Amino acid sequence: GVASVGLEEAALAFSAWLLPFCFTPGRTRDGTAVCSGGSWWCARRRENRVPAIMDLKQLFCLTFLLLGVVVVNAHDGHHHGHHHDHDHDHDHDDGLDIEDDLDDIMDDAEETKPETSTPPPAPKVTYKAPLPAGDVYVAESFDKGTLDGWVLSKAKKDDTDDEIAKYDGKWEVAEMRESKLPGDKGLVLVSRAKHHAIAIKLKKPFVFDKKPLVVQYEVNFQSGIECGGAYVKLLSKTSDQNLDHFHDKTPYTIMFGPDKCGEDYKLHFIFRHKNPKTGEYEEKHAKRPDADLKSFFTDKKTHLYTLSKRLSFH
Repeated sequence: GVASVGLEEAALAFSAWLLPFCFTPGRTRDGTAVCSGGSWWCARRRENRVPAIMDLKQLFCLTFLLLGVVVVNAHDGHHHGHHHDHDHDHDHDDGLDIEDDLDDIMDDAEETKPETSTPPPAPKVTYKAPLPAGDVYVAESFDKGTLDGWVLSKAKKDDTDDEIAKYDGKWEVAEMRESKLPGDKGLVLVSRAKHHAIAIKLKKPFVFDKKPLVVQYEVNFQSGIECGGAYVKLLSKTSDQNLDHFHDKTPYTIMFGPDKCGEDYKLHFIFRHKNPKTGEYEEKHAKRPDADLKSFFTDKKTHLYTLSKRLSFH
């Protein structure tokens, strides 16, 4: 009846986001530099440029036409000036009106020029801690920034030199180094070349009957990993269970999660149970997946691991 995180030989720090660290029955561009961050703005500029050019051509044609009228009127006025001085003055007034009209047209053309648009600012991302729903046995987001309820092991690993046998690796709750969501925290392993083990009790023991078991948590090897695991164990219920002494030999029912040493990349699913005929405990290992798992350990991205299991009894 205990959920635990066992990381026994991790060499480099990594983050293990355990949300939802759940055991539950039943049931996640850019504009180019030319576009100044927004392709919609560039498109609008291109669309507005064509009408602006057409308006300018029409303005030039109208200007030449009006200038032609001015020349004709001026010529007629000069030819008949000695007979009609009053008409000459009237022609001069018409010339002033034409200049005013040209000024108005130029002002209108200036007003029709497309305005420079600024793309809207990117929306601010606000992180909100998810809330568990349904019949949940344990859920942990670590967003409170504490390890309340968790027990750090003080045990020693068997058959190992005393200098490295202790489970004395350090844990902390922190944001990822390159977090895109301020406030989104996780359980971080911060010691190198140390044994690490931490555990938390379920609200109640899980009993396999008709309901399935679902276990899921997130892992991010943000600093890489050489030899170690980020797997979880569901410990078997025993009368002498003591989480302070949780170690690699502590009896468990299910072990699940990624593990690596050298170039050997694994995803464990081990079911440990008591054989009803012999009375001996046995381990059943799932077949290794055909997929190449290397990228899950090296891409420094967050990956969600989910186990859904329903036992059949005949």
